[in-house]
Amino acid sequence: IARSGIPFLLVCAGGLVWGVLSFWYVAPLLLPDFWAERALVEFGVSIGATSTGMLLLRMVDPDNSTPVLRDFTCKQIFHVLITGGGFFDVLVPIPLTSTSDSCLPLLIATIVLIGICLCFHPTVHRRIRACLPGSSTAPVLSRTAAARTAEMALAVEAVRGAYVP
Repeated sequence: IARSGIPFLLVCAGGLVWGVLSFWYVAPLLLPDFWAERALVEFGVSIGATSTGMLLLRMVDPDNSTPVLRDFTCKQIFHVLITGGGFFDVLVPIPLTSTSDSCLPLLIATIVLIGICLCFHPTVHRRIRACLPGSSTAPVLSRTAAARTAEMALAVEAVRGAYVP
């Protein structure tokens, strides 16, 4: 246990850092509406279980005034089939690591799949069209730091306001 304690803590810290960075910086760029609520439920799922994400969502949206719960449950039905003991958990890692005795092919396959998913995300096409010459709309990526900071402050206040000790 003493030998594996430091790597375990490093992996935990890396996961926490990735979760926080993706919540504050990636989610506002990829999630078109209700980004804070959607990111919070996904953050809860990634650090614990689906129930953790649902609990966090219930804290910030107790009256279900946003469509996030409905959208999350529809997404989760298909998501669990793939990642919850399905294809990616069992069938992909074993052949990739056993044939090469390395995790490098698995890492490359994962990066390629993430890249493909990001290329087909709906907001990517809007950003590309907005950057083309002759486009009448301003690029989506040109949000000011002040607007982004204001959105983050509202999200923090929503989380704080929902927590009653």
